[in-house]
Amino acid sequence: IGTTSPASKLYVQESDYTSSSSPSSDDTLTIERNGSNYLNIIANHINYSGVLFSDSTRAVGYVLYNHANDSMVFNTNSSEKMRLDSSGRLLIGTTSASTVGGTAKMTIDVGSGTSTPISIVNGATDGMYIRRFGTFGKYQLQTNSNGGNSGVLSLQSYGGDVGIGTTSPSEKLEVVGKAIIRKSGSATAHGDTDLLVTDATAAS
Repeated sequence: IGTTSPASKLYVQESDYTSSSSPSSDDTLTIERNGSNYLNIIANHINYSGVLFSDSTRAVGYVLYNHANDSMVFNTNSSEKMRLDSSGRLLIGTTSASTVGGTAKMTIDVGSGTSTPISIVNGATDGMYIRRFGTFGKYQLQTNSNGGNSGVLSLQSYGGDVGIGTTSPSEKLEVVGKAIIRKSGSATAHGDTDLLVTDATAAS
């Protein structure tokens, strides 16, 4: 359509872009325009529009836009894996945002297991992960290097304070509640330290 020398089974050419790449023999449909180029799929305001990917199973994968709630849904292996809702919240493994502590901009449901981490990596060299390791809110934050659990975790390196049990720490580290600091290996007598332990009645 628009050309006398189609390079694929269906070739739609609105205008000739002379620097365009040549279609592959695997391309069934090619749409060419010398300028911005869109594929516009129109549906009514209460239904879906999208692209389906099928093999022996219809729609084993798809990308759908839900016009009723203005969300984008991504499906692989015949089930939804991710969606972007109308407020820009990213939901992975779930269809609703977590609301504990406020409505989350990103919610990832890792399931009921204890070995599925969320990882940030530098190839296979190093990285860090957050992992659920037990029930009742048990989570681990861990760095890794060269395939093992090691590395350095730095908090507030460029300024600010860290609070445990408080949202308004007044020092580099403030712990509200009981804390245990345990030396690994054999115990030794302590000397002068920069650690000040107080209770609620102590003078400031």
